[in-house]
Amino acid sequence: MRFFSLFIVADSVWKWIRHLGGPGLILLGLADNTPFISAPAGSVDVFLILLSAHQHEWWAYYALMATVGEVAGGYVTYRLAEKGGQETLEKKVGKPRAEKLYRRFEKHGDITVFAGSMLPPPFPFTSVLMAAGPCSIRARGSCQR
Repeated sequence: MRFFSLFIVADSVWKWIRHLGGPGLILLGLADNTPFISAPAGSVDVFLILLSAHQHEWWAYYALMATVGEVAGGYVTYRLAEKGGQETLEKKVGKPRAEKLYRRFEKHGDITVFAGSMLPPPFPFTSVLMAAGPCSIRARGSCQR
């Protein structure tokens, strides 16, 4: 029964995204990169492909809207984590995983964000964005402990 409910939810989300078009991709991109709403990994990509397949001439617009949503969501997550500090990250991902992220940021700084963004789903990129906040990637290797 649970399996069939996934199809119903996916169908209603598809109708919603198709109705909203580009702004729907922005909202989905915001949801994809925030720690509060869990959007399935790769959902923005799937809806971008589906929308572009239905309207070929709009593919660049849809790609731009998805990019705006993803970048805005990442920025919001970074700023919230920067304000919340390490406690916020440790509550979200757990202390051992947070310590591992801190060590990576101390050694590699912004390369960690780049590498995390290149990894395919289901890699949890939101935790990397959240670690970048308290580690302040602008000042290399300065995790606030």
